[in-house]
Amino acid sequence: MGCILCVLGSVVVVIHSPHEAEFSTVDDLLSRLAEADFLYYAFIVSVIVISIIFFLGPRYGNRYVSVYVALCSAVGSLTVMACKGLGLAIRNSITGVLPAHDVWIIAIFLLVAVAFICLQMNYLNKALDVFDTSIVTPVYYVMFTTMVIVVSAILFREWASMEVTSILGASCGFGITIVAIFLLTSSHKEKLAQSFASSREYGSNHYLPRTV
Repeated sequence: MGCILCVLGSVVVVIHSPHEAEFSTVDDLLSRLAEADFLYYAFIVSVIVISIIFFLGPRYGNRYVSVYVALCSAVGSLTVMACKGLGLAIRNSITGVLPAHDVWIIAIFLLVAVAFICLQMNYLNKALDVFDTSIVTPVYYVMFTTMVIVVSAILFREWASMEVTSILGASCGFGITIVAIFLLTSSHKEKLAQSFASSREYGSNHYLPRTV
């Protein structure tokens, strides 16, 4: 059931997903990045990252899975935007649209993407060191996808031209996929619990003292 719902939810999201706005030049992307909406989002992400690194992470990172996963999701949403900017800059450089004296923009996007990826993987590994993969995976999937949708709506305005039925369809597909992920992980946790219980029972019987 979890696999069927996962496929069904993904198909529904693809059918009702908006067409991504294309930027023809890097200048168009940079002008959109300089708008107030995206700057507010970047500021909120910066506050979340700094708070988790210096305050929330050392205190609550080992108790709540959402602490480190929230940091990874917030940084990951900006990583997606940096990779899109990097791809656009490389394409403009190859086609000759980007002037030679502006090639440094490619290096900026590359450095930002690499730095965000390293930060994201560092704290994702910390979460995986403390919590089980079956717990981290669904939480990370839901939070990361949600924040990518939010930043895409802010930067690319993909949802502005969508109809109400398409928005509801995409939302329902996303909800179905979330339920499917939790079903898959819950069944995996049940198998782990059963195997752990059987191993404990075998160990207790195996090490019982024998009488002659």
